[in-house]
Amino acid sequence: MNTQASRQSVPATRAIADTLVDLIEREAREGDLLPGHFVGTKKELLERFGVAPATLGEAIRVLRNRGVITVKPGPGGGIFLAAQSPITRLGHSLIQLEATDASVEDCLGITDSLDQEVVRDAVRYRTAQDAADLAAMLVELERVWGDTDLAQPLNWRLHKRIAEITPNRILSIVYTNVVDYILTHLDGVPNAPGFSSTSEDRLDVHRRLVQGIVDQDLDTALDAVRDHRTVLSRK
Repeated sequence: MNTQASRQSVPATRAIADTLVDLIEREAREGDLLPGHFVGTKKELLERFGVAPATLGEAIRVLRNRGVITVKPGPGGGIFLAAQSPITRLGHSLIQLEATDASVEDCLGITDSLDQEVVRDAVRYRTAQDAADLAAMLVELERVWGDTDLAQPLNWRLHKRIAEITPNRILSIVYTNVVDYILTHLDGVPNAPGFSSTSEDRLDVHRRLVQGIVDQDLDTALDAVRDHRTVLSRK
């Protein structure tokens, strides 16, 4: 057996499977196809796409895990579109976002609108471990604040950690996924005239935000949220 060739075929198979997954999802979305729509049998899909059985099998596995399709065995069986919950569709839509689909300003519009509820819950529900984590992250943020390349990713991870505290799962999921999108696709710095991501004003806002959550002082935390938005808008 050629071990090197075997290792090289695995990523190639996965890459083709990912392409196949994207194609089937796009056809379902753009064709406004309803749950129960017959996608085809495995044999038909193999012939249609001209892929290896292992590649089709991997694509089917991914699509099933995402809740996009169901597979029915036996006569009259095959692969059908599944009924997806709104939460599932939301998750898949976030996954499919590309770097050109949104700007950091778009993302800030979302996080700004959710910050008050995220922080309100953080003040109410934070545990001792949450408080310790946030305090440690703030110390590290203060240490690297003058270096935008280091400070901005850590800044966003701080906000993500705050959002992980809320017991409101949909709030946490939306917020943390928007932050992950920023960390993955964007540089995290808004394109606003005169904006300084390393100003002392902004660092002080983050100090007060963390202190309010650690002390469970809602007024201090919400004042910091308002100033966080105000600092951004006036720069």
